[in-house]
Amino acid sequence: MSERVRRGKYARLICRGCRSRKIKCVLPSVHDLAPLNTPQPIEKCCDRCRNLNLECVVDYTLLGRSQSKRSRLQSSEDRTHSDYVPEEGIPVISSLDIKDFLFADEGDGILSQGHQPDIARSTRKEEIFQSMIQANYFFISVLAKDRAFGADIPHATSNWNTPLPDLISHDMAASFDKCLVWHRFFLPKLPTLVNLRARLNSDESATSINCATRLLFALLCVAGFDLHRNISREDWRLKQKLQLAVSFYGQEFIFSPPTHHDSLIVSLFLSDYKPTALATMQGIAHKTIKSEIYINIAYGVFHRLEAVNGEGSQDLSGLNAADYETFEKCLFDSIQGIQMVSNHATVDGLIKKPHQSLRHLTVYMKTRIDAYQNALKSRQCTPQAIYHIQWATSTYILFQMLAEAKQSLHDPGRFIELAEETKKRCLEQINYTNSLLAVVHCGDNDEIAAVRSVLELRFYTVQNWIIALGFLYTSSLGTRSKEEGVSRTDSDISRDETIQITSQITNILKRPEERSNDYLKEYLERYGSAYPDELSSILEKFIGCSKLKLRGIDFHPPARYICLENVIFCKNILENNIVQIKCSGHLQPGFSKQLDLFQKSAEALANMASSPILTVEAAFAGGCIYAMSSKIVFGFLSLMKRLQIDFKSSADKVNIELVDAIIASAEYDGLPSVDLDQFQFPAGMNSEAWPSVGPFGQVEAFSNSFDWTSLLNLDDTEFEVENPAWIGGNLA
Repeated sequence: MSERVRRGKYARLICRGCRSRKIKCVLPSVHDLAPLNTPQPIEKCCDRCRNLNLECVVDYTLLGRSQSKRSRLQSSEDRTHSDYVPEEGIPVISSLDIKDFLFADEGDGILSQGHQPDIARSTRKEEIFQSMIQANYFFISVLAKDRAFGADIPHATSNWNTPLPDLISHDMAASFDKCLVWHRFFLPKLPTLVNLRARLNSDESATSINCATRLLFALLCVAGFDLHRNISREDWRLKQKLQLAVSFYGQEFIFSPPTHHDSLIVSLFLSDYKPTALATMQGIAHKTIKSEIYINIAYGVFHRLEAVNGEGSQDLSGLNAADYETFEKCLFDSIQGIQMVSNHATVDGLIKKPHQSLRHLTVYMKTRIDAYQNALKSRQCTPQAIYHIQWATSTYILFQMLAEAKQSLHDPGRFIELAEETKKRCLEQINYTNSLLAVVHCGDNDEIAAVRSVLELRFYTVQNWIIALGFLYTSSLGTRSKEEGVSRTDSDISRDETIQITSQITNILKRPEERSNDYLKEYLERYGSAYPDELSSILEKFIGCSKLKLRGIDFHPPARYICLENVIFCKNILENNIVQIKCSGHLQPGFSKQLDLFQKSAEALANMASSPILTVEAAFAGGCIYAMSSKIVFGFLSLMKRLQIDFKSSADKVNIELVDAIIASAEYDGLPSVDLDQFQFPAGMNSEAWPSVGPFGQVEAFSNSFDWTSLLNLDDTEFEVENPAWIGGNLA
């Protein structure tokens, strides 16, 4: 007789109606179901739903409790677990997977369990280093451990013959256009669905109607379905057909992108909003987050169009046109070009960009930025035009300051000057933007408020990227100067230099009397206390932006910029807290506030992913970047709460060894405390420091049928903290 298998090791499919009534669910075929968490076609419904003409939404249902969860279940029942298991044997990411890419433990192995072989340790260092200097690497690495992401991406179809206008009526296209106001605000060259449908129905030549045009129409329709508030079951089945059309035209587009303006638009839309849309299988869905293929396609098509049309790269004469329509067309064409060039230049992250290349990039942008600013002074502009001009200006400031920083590696004392100069310029631009918006006579109040809030978030983000860069470079140069017999003049930083930043900060703060990295010490004295508060302020601004509306539509920013930046800032805050504990055993003074900001940020991201007919977990399975961002932030929140549990009463006694149990293990309980009162901070300086730089420029919170905090192994218990403290993050 074979050994009995625990029920918790597998899951079965069951519709929500049968599950709620605790009755048997008889499905015609579990191998031929439509995407889960969505209404099934009538022929695929279970027997009960089909006979009673009920909506049949099929989901995985955990039977029993897995052995791993049973062993971790606490007697106090203060931890809840999800009943959502995507598929038997499929790993689901947790906060314990996220911790593998945190750099705060490098140097003393505080998060490591046992001895690691040299090869394994070297590999881990490389992963941490790449996650520090390239934010996209962090996302790709974390998602590689969660095969639920993109699990519902439809397989590519080899044939598609149905004309798209036959699927989407004129009225439905107009209805979707009303839902896409944010997409059109951030991508001003994005055509309306009504216009695209008319073009597809016309008798225009093949040079005007191509796979890029059809792909763009299908993509915008799918995006409209996700946002629409009133979709029927029949309409939802229509979305599944459109996803197959996206897959078909997407493969044609990738292998042979037309030299057409629609190719530029669809590439930008894919890279900013739907990077997983063209993934052919779940196993590669997470790699599309980098959006490298779309950025390279856009860059190549952009230069081919310039050659074909004979457009001069410096032709900005349209900005002087008396006709505002001509001015706006020239402006948005030029800004679209800046998007193409800056995206391509930073696809591997800002840190890896050589100094000379950054100089060429700033020269390319300067002529355009000067022309835009002159236009702002000489004519009245719409709020949307003001936003895009100021967005381009912020990107120019970022690249210019980064080039200055790379040129100053021989003079680390200049990093404080660069940070102060960046702060001054960003504040000037914020005030200038507000003065422009104060006299705007066109555009509604919601649009003006949106421009003001999003640009303020953007300029503060640029300011803090440069401050973060100072932490990275001052710590790296401090290590480099100690190398005996080695002269380094290149601007690239190595892995071993970079990952020592945590140990350098802790050494300075624990032993201030020792002669160590004076550049980093000076930088800590200037920004150690201020920077953590700045990070929290940015999260507050993001949460404020998430409440914006345009024509009644909730905020939907470019996921590759604003949303992923928010995740990196949360990662920085978590890293800073770990370093703070390693230095003093105390939590940050703003720790309770940070917990609240994490919670609200994750909920805001979840709201962007969900709709009345689309749950957050279904969006995650479909490859939604908003849902992915929400899930990772909740993972950070889980780790923050674990820190709070063990250090809320640690003002006098601390236990450094507990950090290992908190972060590197799911089980921790009552380890002894160690007295670290001997660790004193220098006068006028505390242990609050440490940031991150990334390559970015820029419903109800949860479905009642699904507990996201359970999926992430979060502790739902409310905690209180006494006298917490703060320290900054990571460099992406």
